[in-house]
Amino acid sequence: MATAPHTLFVALDAGGSTTKAVAVDEKGDVLGVGGGGPANHALVPWKTVRRSIRNALREALARLPRRIAVLAASCAGVGPAGELKEPVESLLRETCPRADRILVVGDMVAGLWGALSEPVGMVVTAGTGSVCFARNEHGESCQVGGWGHLMGDEGSAYDVALRALRAVARAADGREGPTRLAETLPRAVGGRTALDLAVVLYGKPLPREEIASLAVEVARTALEGDEAARRIFLSAARDLAEMVRAAFRRLTFAALPVSVSYTGSVFEAGELLLAPFRQELEDLPLRILPPELPPLGGALRLAFEAAGLPFAGDLRLRLREALREKLRG
Repeated sequence: MATAPHTLFVALDAGGSTTKAVAVDEKGDVLGVGGGGPANHALVPWKTVRRSIRNALREALARLPRRIAVLAASCAGVGPAGELKEPVESLLRETCPRADRILVVGDMVAGLWGALSEPVGMVVTAGTGSVCFARNEHGESCQVGGWGHLMGDEGSAYDVALRALRAVARAADGREGPTRLAETLPRAVGGRTALDLAVVLYGKPLPREEIASLAVEVARTALEGDEAARRIFLSAARDLAEMVRAAFRRLTFAALPVSVSYTGSVFEAGELLLAPFRQELEDLPLRILPPELPPLGGALRLAFEAAGLPFAGDLRLRLREALREKLRG
């Protein structure tokens, strides 16, 4: 696909807690960014999904009356082979009729294309939910996890928060020893005691993404030395490593070691999670690497490649720095 000057490439990352959008030109210069709320259409009411996606795109495309060559969307709730993508595609066509092409992929697919220099290997995502996606040299792929908060999402922010909430209850009952989580979690929701915490959880009630946001407090408490909080992150590391093991068993890779990267808010805990995650996998021929780009960058890469444009060298470096700066926070 040939592109004219002043053409836009737009990427959307519609996640379980937040939505982000970015518009860049053919040189990779970021011209607009936007944000919105949760947009996992498998779990969130459709009116919320519409509002989140529209707000993010409207903000990113404000004062940019240019032709859009490709709009690529990374979406939680869409499967690795594009399952359940149709309603999102329809919404994007309605919202961005000037886009020549619209591409919708699962967030695990965009995560892989962003995290690794070549889309061969694995990426583990641990945000509001959790999933591992793997792809080998032949283009064969598999997904492990991604079953949602009722059937899975082990090692996710929601899972970390839920384990912490249960630790608070068990400490209050005397079934486990004391933990500073009994102070930090009630304070995070405006209370002081475990009972205050329960009243907020059940009284509002708190939606899934707000419960998941408590994982930040669990990480902070763990880094301050609380053993109960640290054990929760050790369990999360084991669960996420187990996904990698399963994917390694299911796919055959021609070249070893296999590159493995990671993305999502839980990994922002740094070595608190990464150190035990690496240790759990040290017996396998894997190379664990920090992500080159976030899933939003992976969606941009897919947009450029869909237009037949190379995505390497200076363009990749420019976007890495630009996305880090523009999307901070």
